[in-house]
Amino acid sequence: MRVENTDLRVRVSAKGPEVHVRLEPAADQEPPPNAVHRVGWLRVFSCESGALLQSLEVRSWFTPTRFLESFEVKDVNFDGFLDMSVIQDGGAKWVRQTWWMFAPAPGKFVLNEFSKQLGEVSHNGLDLDSAHQDITARHLTDLTGCGPTKDVYHVEQGRLVLIHKEAISFPTGGALGCTLTTSDRVNGRLRVRKVQRFGPYRAG
Repeated sequence: MRVENTDLRVRVSAKGPEVHVRLEPAADQEPPPNAVHRVGWLRVFSCESGALLQSLEVRSWFTPTRFLESFEVKDVNFDGFLDMSVIQDGGAKWVRQTWWMFAPAPGKFVLNEFSKQLGEVSHNGLDLDSAHQDITARHLTDLTGCGPTKDVYHVEQGRLVLIHKEAISFPTGGALGCTLTTSDRVNGRLRVRKVQRFGPYRAG
């Protein structure tokens, strides 16, 4: 079964430009191999002239269908321009994404140091706080006994800085429960602020 192309018009900022983005999935719909592989292309066209501006290869562990389903546009670095992403890797409770950032000088979507850093963040959803320029990565850890957790990153001069971390660990020797360690960045370093121990999860 062939998956059809998807066409979108994207205004990358309030003042433009407006581009035509075509999501072009690969024809192969077989189960994906145990490796990142090509699942399609993002073709970016000028809405004014119709000219092809760039072709971005999309690589993922998943299928071309998942590429179409996971595509999104957000101003993830808070610079006033929309950026594009697709899921590159993931599991039942987490994903990692490939992000292409819009660079206004060349007028193109690019992979840069910020997109590389953000692409290494595993999460179960990203919450964007443009007022503080913070990105919260939520984690689906509800069933651990420690409850849901999150990491918070601050966007600083085009880089991603981890400012808050919630880490879960489990006791050895067959004991039940978990330990939640919360750390915050102070004077340029992450420092442990709180350690909490919880019993095993019990459904309400």
